[in-house]
Amino acid sequence: MRRFDVRAVLNADRDARHAKEREMKFSDSYFESEVREGFFVAGMMKRAWAAQLEILEDVDRICRKHGITYFADWGTLLGAVRHQGFIPWDDDLDICMKRKDYHRFLSIAPKELPENCYLHNIHTDETYSELFTRVLNSKQINFSKDFLEKYHGCPYGMGIDIFVMDYIAPDLDKEKEQLELIRDVMGIVEELDAGMLSQEELHSKIAWVEEGFGIEIDLHASLRQQMLILAEKLYALYQEEEASEITIMQLFMMNEKYRMPKSFYQESIRIPFETASIPVPAAYDAVLDHKYGSYMASVKRGGSHDYPFYRKQEETMVQKIGENPYTYVYEKEALNARTDKGPIRVKKQMRGLLCTLEKQLDELTGGKWDQERMLIMLASCQETAIMLGTTIEEKRGEGTRSVGKLEEYCELIYQVHEAVLKQENPDLERYYHRMKDKMEEVRETVKEETDLRYEVIFFPHMASAWGFMESVYQAAKSDPDCVAYVIPVPYFYKNADQTAKEMQDDSHLFPPDVPITKYDAFDYAGHCPDIMYIQNPYDEYDMAMSVHPFFYSSNLKNYTDNLVYIPPYQTDEIMEQDFRAIENIKYCCAVPGVMHADRVIVQSENMRRIYINILTDFAGEETREIWEEKILGIGSPKTDWDSAVKTVMDLPESWKKIIFKPDCSRKKVIMYVTSDAILQQQKEDALKKIKSVFAALEERWDEIALIWMTDASTEKVPSDDCSRIFLERKKLEDEYKSKAWGIYADRDEAEMAVSICDAYYGDGGHIAQLCVRKNIPVMIQNIASADASALH
Repeated sequence: MRRFDVRAVLNADRDARHAKEREMKFSDSYFESEVREGFFVAGMMKRAWAAQLEILEDVDRICRKHGITYFADWGTLLGAVRHQGFIPWDDDLDICMKRKDYHRFLSIAPKELPENCYLHNIHTDETYSELFTRVLNSKQINFSKDFLEKYHGCPYGMGIDIFVMDYIAPDLDKEKEQLELIRDVMGIVEELDAGMLSQEELHSKIAWVEEGFGIEIDLHASLRQQMLILAEKLYALYQEEEASEITIMQLFMMNEKYRMPKSFYQESIRIPFETASIPVPAAYDAVLDHKYGSYMASVKRGGSHDYPFYRKQEETMVQKIGENPYTYVYEKEALNARTDKGPIRVKKQMRGLLCTLEKQLDELTGGKWDQERMLIMLASCQETAIMLGTTIEEKRGEGTRSVGKLEEYCELIYQVHEAVLKQENPDLERYYHRMKDKMEEVRETVKEETDLRYEVIFFPHMASAWGFMESVYQAAKSDPDCVAYVIPVPYFYKNADQTAKEMQDDSHLFPPDVPITKYDAFDYAGHCPDIMYIQNPYDEYDMAMSVHPFFYSSNLKNYTDNLVYIPPYQTDEIMEQDFRAIENIKYCCAVPGVMHADRVIVQSENMRRIYINILTDFAGEETREIWEEKILGIGSPKTDWDSAVKTVMDLPESWKKIIFKPDCSRKKVIMYVTSDAILQQQKEDALKKIKSVFAALEERWDEIALIWMTDASTEKVPSDDCSRIFLERKKLEDEYKSKAWGIYADRDEAEMAVSICDAYYGDGGHIAQLCVRKNIPVMIQNIASADASALH
């Protein structure tokens, strides 16, 4: 009998525990759909980001363990510097390694990556064409519990790209020779892919390769794969010690200007990226300038044929299982009449009868009528009065004052009716005057005994989104004919497998001047409110959270005749060519709340057109008229709220002393941000720049208030020389604080500083991006120039 291996079990348990500890931590709210820098990011995209970060975490663990250096690259590098995370309108994650580190990683990673992860490159797949590696977490869509937990509910196969950096030949002749050889070899690959080579030509090509490169071609293996491996070796022809420049060779082949000094990638520093950190070149400013030019300018437009990158997997999933369980599918019945749950809406009926009675009296007294028409009108008045009295008795019981007044009103109608019938030529004006007085008494007593005010319910699903309803609520609250209720909706976050976590209720988080009605203490069927405003449109189709099922739009519409959806977000305006923005906005547009609502309020007429087009594509051209009537582009209530709450911020007294002049007028406020990463790279030049800015602005402290902030986002100072530079910067900081002619802001005061500054000057980064978003003028400083005259 085989012995039970206790040690193996313990080791397996330990490994599982360590793997669990390595999983990245994300808050529940991280996976909510949100607007980042004016761009809507859907919940599934957030889960895809988190899945990629998990793969990066495994790569990072291996690299740290074995001393392998890597850097964020392309949009990931730009996102780290400018956004401290993913670029909102980007969806992939790219890193790069120098060739030696790359080959070390390829040799180590297969043994140390999690069991489900694998490398995809020309060495692992003879059909692969790219000369870089993808680290992937699955070969197919995976709904297993362990996979969903590990990758935060994203079932799609995710990956990150590892680009390789090689050194450029030390002189022009060798450079041209290298490029020519690579092009010849890659030409063979293209000819093989196109099936252009005859047998004779193929043998000739093989002979040329074997003779020219001194290698032997395996005729029983993939010739194409062997050519790509040869091209990869030609990429790595030159070593660091003999070169001064570095590049990604695939790009260099297409554009020989894509080359950088190797010093750009001499050192790495780690800076924040989403919930963790990522290594970037210490010279990231120079790298980004080379790659993108003015990299602080956001460019959101881009093709959508491959965005989001998991779209093809979505389509495959629908083909295999018949649906996408994460998105709402159009239901024609959602646009049909609502089901009436509960009793007849007595209050609405009473209000309607009272209104009809008043209109009938106005019509009766507003013209001259023949006898027959007069008798018909008087009979209609009496019938309406009786119906109103009966309705009041059903709701309030017998013996009410309002029913008594209605009986007196009916008696007047009878007297006029009899006089007209007998052709006694009554004094109609006198009768009309008495009827109007009695009608006023009826109106007042009905309102006293039965509250006929319009009822409106606001259903915010989170306190953080209350600003998108606040101005509408204030308008309803100030209307004497309206009673407004605020009922925060209970909600729960979801686990990776979409099961519910603990129910939550934000009622205690609302402003103290907003009276709250508890969701379980209101008789919805009994009240049948005139209007219900909702914020959460997803019902069960949200990747991150769900409101309590009672508050699904499909159910709430049965308790009111006017269900109104106000989106809890506001994006930048979307143009027709903003394909990625349009693709993403579909996830919050084609949803149950929009289907079931009677009206949808969007931020602009432009957004209204986008909604109409998306919904028409979603539900069919025959529904266009429905959307044209339902969608209202009258502006987001958040805009009104923002305008209403713009008050003077409660600034620290130390700030006020510097910002305001003796006559209480306000100085111009300049926010100056210096980056620790730039300081590490530029060293003495960066210090000189700071000193020159101080010298320029201290002279004008009576007109200009300076807010200085150091963006200390790096994890460590990598060298003794940098330690010295940071000590020098600390002396500058202490001197600046002691003189107190300007303000020194901590990182947690950044938002306050941005909110009051008139202009930004300094290094590029996420704080500069905040200013760009708020339309504050931004000038990125040139470290190479010690001149700060532009600040004058």
